[in-house]
Amino acid sequence: MTAPRYSVGLDLGDGESVIAWADCRDRSGVRLFEPTPGRVGVDTVLARGPMGERLLGEAALRQPEPREVRITFKQRPVQLKAGLVPPSDAAEFAALLLSAFAERHPDIADADNCLIHIGHPAGWDQEVVDIYRLQLESALRPLPVVLVPESQSAFLHVLDEERSAVAKDRTSRAAARPALVVDIGSSTTDFTLVATTARNLPFGDSLGGRLIDAAIADHVTAEVDDPAARERLTRPTPRGLLLWLARRAKEAHFNSAGADPVEAFANSELRWVLDTCGPLLGRFPVGELVAGTGGWEDLLRAELERVRAHLGAQQPAVVLTAGGGSRMPFVSALCQQVFPAAVVDPVEDPSLTVARGLASYGRWQARVRSFHAGVEALASRERIDPVVAEHTPRIKRFLGEFLVRRLGDAVYEPILAEIEAGGDPVVLLNADAFYQRFLDWFESPAGLLEREEFMGPLERDLDRALQPEANRICRENALDEGSLNTRVALPISTLIRPEGFLRSIAEGAARMTRIVARSNSGRAWIRTSYRLHQWAGRSVPSHGKLLVVPASAFADMSTGIAEEVRAKLLARSLEVERLLI
Repeated sequence: MTAPRYSVGLDLGDGESVIAWADCRDRSGVRLFEPTPGRVGVDTVLARGPMGERLLGEAALRQPEPREVRITFKQRPVQLKAGLVPPSDAAEFAALLLSAFAERHPDIADADNCLIHIGHPAGWDQEVVDIYRLQLESALRPLPVVLVPESQSAFLHVLDEERSAVAKDRTSRAAARPALVVDIGSSTTDFTLVATTARNLPFGDSLGGRLIDAAIADHVTAEVDDPAARERLTRPTPRGLLLWLARRAKEAHFNSAGADPVEAFANSELRWVLDTCGPLLGRFPVGELVAGTGGWEDLLRAELERVRAHLGAQQPAVVLTAGGGSRMPFVSALCQQVFPAAVVDPVEDPSLTVARGLASYGRWQARVRSFHAGVEALASRERIDPVVAEHTPRIKRFLGEFLVRRLGDAVYEPILAEIEAGGDPVVLLNADAFYQRFLDWFESPAGLLEREEFMGPLERDLDRALQPEANRICRENALDEGSLNTRVALPISTLIRPEGFLRSIAEGAARMTRIVARSNSGRAWIRTSYRLHQWAGRSVPSHGKLLVVPASAFADMSTGIAEEVRAKLLARSLEVERLLI
């Protein structure tokens, strides 16, 4: 099955929703969908028109007679009894918005050619996320759906920006670890800590900007003199319209450019809400409400302090603020107060960050899969076995010579010295301990030259055999050649395993324990025998017998080397993953 070419990201926000997409086969920039010319986002609003048709966005609110207006409907889903999944306004809205996207881009929004990545609040537990996924899958079928934490997506967008030359000023700060992402949306405030991996934190799932909208709407409703009008403003459609206008008033307060005037049909519900509440909204003290005691600013400070306490010693080096709500000027100041040692870095275009990150996430995942498949194939036996076979005669010669020249100095002499100093022969001549001494000597300063003579030629030839293919894999995944280095330092244990000839030598040495333990004359016999053996240039003695390197010791050498190379290249590929964005 061919991997989908396109990654579509849908930031299904409580106040505004955005679609972005990316081509997984190249490194071109993430693109944004404009439902209406010149405007990227669409208000997250549902309503029915005069004929019962479903309408979405601001157009739904401007209808002369909108019915069943739904706003701020991104809620934590709850499963019904008997395991039934409830219907979802959010899922229905997502289906309508993606249908509009498909009409304009049918080649992209194709079930066989794309993956739809939709964000979810990072604070939701897995059971809630699973219900949300079922709701979306049901509404969007046959489009394949993947859910991704919103703040994690925002961080991925920041990494994506690091790849751009225009983001050089941001690179050193965004690359700092740990990095804490604070994504302030309309329904939630999400927190993700990124160190070596991303960790979504269980905070902020009820702290969103819509709390401000609701407080503004409540205060405005309370100030309306006419009791009948106040009662009418509590009904679903007028209340929804008032919440939408309250959000616009909030954004106008924190946006120096102000808000565009709202147009409404005469005698429409929106016209009535505007006439009734417009003057009150125009002079409402939004700043005082947010900054007052117990206001939204205090709620954010308390949540940040809970996050700081939860992190303990792992405090962030950088705090990245994202989401539309992060444009409120006090957000950066609060983050700096709570995390004084961190650099606070507001993300550019914060309301678009999650959608862009969701599209990047899909492209990143596709490239990771392709890259990992290439690395898996790179360390195949077909490539490694011929190199090992070429070196096997040299390795055999080296080991035979080493047994005569160096094994005594490297292993036996230290063991005998420790026995003569009172060490326990049973422990010191244990087969496993003997084997470990052998390995340790090769990694010690005394054994480095011998190790290079033994392993160096094999490691260099493996690199020459693997690097050209690694470069091809990098090119296919839009990486620079050399991004994956195939020079692997092989541990001695890869070539000399404990079940091979060293086990035989060690077991023979263990049998000497009985002689050594009896008398000093036994110790003298071992030392004299070994030195005579060195002088004669023969193999290692064990109970007076000659030990040679058996052919079976090399039978699984290629397997061990292939396993080691594969493991190290896969581990190295994890470091390259962030370059695949």
